[in-house]
Amino acid sequence: MIIPVVSRRLHHKDVLRRVRTPERAAPTKFTWRIPVQKLSFAAVLVCLAVPFALSGGSAAADDSREAELFKNATLDRFDFHLDENGRKADVFSFSGEETLRVQGKPFGWIATKKEYKNFKLSVKYRWPEGVKPTNSGLFLRINGESPNFLPKCFEIQLKPGSVGDICAFHGKPLAGDAERFTEDPNNALCGHLRLVKKFRNAERPAGQWNDVEVLCFEGLIVVWVNDQVVNWAHDAENLPGKIGFQSEGGPIEFQDAEIEIK
Repeated sequence: MIIPVVSRRLHHKDVLRRVRTPERAAPTKFTWRIPVQKLSFAAVLVCLAVPFALSGGSAAADDSREAELFKNATLDRFDFHLDENGRKADVFSFSGEETLRVQGKPFGWIATKKEYKNFKLSVKYRWPEGVKPTNSGLFLRINGESPNFLPKCFEIQLKPGSVGDICAFHGKPLAGDAERFTEDPNNALCGHLRLVKKFRNAERPAGQWNDVEVLCFEGLIVVWVNDQVVNWAHDAENLPGKIGFQSEGGPIEFQDAEIEIK
């Protein structure tokens, strides 16, 4: 696979500005006709722009909608799941700096009530100073019932040493480069687990803020960590779902979570 140096700011809108909208009538449905697994990362991003161009949208127009998930946030605006009959207020809290603090025990997650399908998520995270990093993650497209503290969703792994790995829990479809893709049909916690490992390490030491951006568009998921593209996967299930923040083992902080919807 060819891995070019790609800025985190290169996503579907930037690609669109390089695509001319056809004058002919647009088809009602876009279908992949190229085997995605054989494309380079740059080629996938170009293909990513095609549905927008064929839908008749203007490449120059910016009709995206943005939302700050933590601005003036209160816990009642979020759904949650916690093991051991945990109380939401005992595990999750918001501060005035648009920061979500997660205690890490019991295991579970807090998530938006709204569901999202095609979007770009931007968020900062850090392990507080003086605290040993444990485990956490960003949950994408949560849908269906949670059989345990790991819902049916995609996860962007935040465990130290694995930041940027893309996981698919409980049978969610996902694919990636053969040398980075693993599959466990009978995982004790995740059910049918699919995993695409990152190809670059870009995380900062504990105590420092890390910037994470995730682009989800149809079956494509791309991950940036601290301005570097670190992973991408394809053929992801493209049903809409909630966006969540995980509690798994110890304290972690999330800040300035923003979502851009196209």
